[in-house]
Amino acid sequence: MDLNTQISDDSTEEAKVEELSLWGYFVKCLKKYAAFSGRARRREFWGFYLFYAVGAVCWACGCLLFLIGTTSPADFVHRLSITPLYCLVLLLPCTSVFIRRMHDVGKSGWYFMYVLIPVAGLLGIAALMIYMLIFVVTFYPVELLIGALLSMIPIVLAGLITGIQVIVWGYLSSQPGPNKYGENPKGQ
Repeated sequence: MDLNTQISDDSTEEAKVEELSLWGYFVKCLKKYAAFSGRARRREFWGFYLFYAVGAVCWACGCLLFLIGTTSPADFVHRLSITPLYCLVLLLPCTSVFIRRMHDVGKSGWYFMYVLIPVAGLLGIAALMIYMLIFVVTFYPVELLIGALLSMIPIVLAGLITGIQVIVWGYLSSQPGPNKYGENPKGQ
């Protein structure tokens, strides 16, 4: 084997591993909008969620500024209805990159259902808070309000534990070599 053959072999090996910036991985995930097969390395996963979170904060601030100056309840509800739009638009890419990340660590994509525990808990808490603000505070004693708040502690704890587990999965290293979900995205 001569030197030119060895150099070309090394360059094709390096070409297999795609090194992008965090923004590049975010864009890559948007291009793979609903690609649930394959694997996503840690950098792709965290790059996507970093810019997703930054975008969500900017969107929320923009929505709050948009709500300033509303005078009627109907106008407020109408303007508030655009708030979840950002999350709905990026729901499929969020799901897709999470499932591909689970594939990278050797877990089934169905582990995504595990993420729904804190989401369901937060939605339940929000609904309970709205209910309490409307009905309980007006018609019932404060002790009932305190009891309702204490009953939410298990939901909050379950959400925290689940959230920590999801973060741990996000930081796990890729399974070396190919697994049943595809080749290692790091090329190892």
